[in-house]
This record gives sequence, C-alpha cells and structure tokens, in this order.
Amino acid sequence: MREALLGLLACPRCRSGGMVLTIHARDAREIREGELVCRSCGTRIPIHKGIVQALADPPAQVAVEADGWVKLLDVPEKQHEFRDEWILSLPFLRAELSPDQDSVRVWNQMGRHFFESLDRFDWRGQRVLEIGAGRCWAVAELARRGAEAVGLDILSYKYLGLVTADVWFAAHPDLYFERVIGDMHKLPFQPGVLDFVIATASMHHTDRLPLALKEAARALKDGGRALFVNEPVILMARSRPDISRTPEAQHGIVESRPTYDEWLAAFESAGLGIEGVRFADGMHITLKKGVPHGWLRRFRWLRLAEAWFWTLVDAIRVRLGSG
Repeated sequence: MREALLGLLACPRCRSGGMVLTIHARDAREIREGELVCRSCGTRIPIHKGIVQALADPPAQVAVEADGWVKLLDVPEKQHEFRDEWILSLPFLRAELSPDQDSVRVWNQMGRHFFESLDRFDWRGQRVLEIGAGRCWAVAELARRGAEAVGLDILSYKYLGLVTADVWFAAHPDLYFERVIGDMHKLPFQPGVLDFVIATASMHHTDRLPLALKEAARALKDGGRALFVNEPVILMARSRPDISRTPEAQHGIVESRPTYDEWLAAFESAGLGIEGVRFADGMHITLKKGVPHGWLRRFRWLRLAEAWFWTLVDAIRVRLGSG
C-alpha cells in the first residue's frame, strides 16, 4: 500500500477513520510489510506483500468461500491458469493458452462487456473500488486508464487472489493499484470517499445483496456511480434455476440468481438510481447515488419494458460511438 490509501480506509471493526501506520519494509513502489492500528478501538490491521488485511471478525462463510475457491480452481486440470502468461492475457484469453475453448469464449465475452462499460467514462483521477478483484485484471485496467484504483477481495492466494497483483506489477513497472482484503458486506472504507464502485460477475456471490449494495452506496460520494457488469439475472416469466449442484455451490461458494425485481428492490433500498441497463449474456448496469427512482418502478409489468428500453438506447449509443 501507499500512504495515500489511509485517507480512504476505515477500521473494519468500529468504522473509525483514524489509523496509525507503522512501516516494517518498503520497496520503490510501496509499503510491503507493516501495520495499521485503529486509534479508536485498537484493532490491528496487518500489511503483507503490500496488501491491507482488513478482514476483522469475518463471518464463517467468508473463510469457507475463500477455501472453496482454492479447492475448486487449484487442481491439476487447471494448472495452465497458474502461469504469468495466462494471467497477463486476461480478459481476452488467447485460444492457445487454454485447453478449454468454452472458457476462452466466456472470458472474451466477459472482457468485451467490461471494456464496453469502461469506455463510457474518463477514469483519470477517479477513486475507484473494484469488489471481487481476484486475479486483478480489471483493477489493473482501471489503473492503466488513470484511476486511483483499489481492488478488494476475500482471497490473497497467488493466481486467484490479490497477491496476483505482483504479476501485473512485474510485467508493467509503471502500473500501480491498491489491494485490500475485506468483506463486501462491511467495506473497510470511510463514507463518501469513492467516485466509482465496480464489480464484474461478483455481486451475485452474496446471499445478502441489499446489504452489499448499501455498503457500496455508503462508500460512494453523492453522485458517485456503481457499475455492475456480467451479473446473472432472472427476467420475468423465467423460473429460478437450481444451482445447488453447481461446482461453486458444492465447494461452499455463495451463488445466487436474483430476479430483475430483486435487483431493482436492492438498488432502491441502497439509494442507487439506474442510469442505464442492458442485457447481453447477463445484466450490465450503471447506477448513480442520489438519482431518484423512476415512476416506472411502481409498476411491475413495466419494469422489464423499461430495462429493454435502456438496452436499446445503450446499443444505439455504442453504434453511434463506433461510427
């Protein structure tokens, strides 16, 4: 971490913003080893490999889920993913780097939607938090575009979690972004300090969606935006699938499939108004803190029509922009 991050962080236990920094080791890029101590409650927050370990009193599910991701993915048939070359190709994974061509297709699809969402904004100087940063490809792209970027995840494990940042730093000496181990349900950030919160296929890994969204909104400035990309959604008249036997669920990883109504209700309870939404291989939505919710939200049968309207508007904008 760098000293500037102190202005954003809050104690994960008491939410106070006052912390004392002790540095044990640093390199030319950042503080690599050290400790933060909360002035109010005395909570000690280690800094290890440049990562702020701000996960105090985590729910048991967090440990189960972190362990589940490792057991699911660090297996013999996935070892091709545990290489620098594979990581640095994300999200536009090249076919020759993976024996699983369906995985290549999904990664490229995810990357396309992510970049389309990013291209709408000027990220220079923006304070941005990515929830579920994992392998750090998205937070690295935000930093490349000039954002003051922070990646948050529950996992530090190299090639799966935030230690993977060192792969990006070694390949790109001028690149930098912060990393924080923390829980999306209790973000270790002060209120109103972020310009953007962004997540790529991460927000459905909660069974407490309204709480996670309220935390994102709390950390946003008034007028700040949230971008949620590649999120699964159940549209009207479709049944909720049984996901209890998915590999993720079998490894203790939270998987949810909210309906569009459930997403809308959670956005509204968090005080996040919709600026635009489109459906293509999932839901891709832009929200703004403090924007009033449209009157269409009161009429269930019009909600989906509104969403498809914004999808059409979004497609026209993309076409005009590429023309």
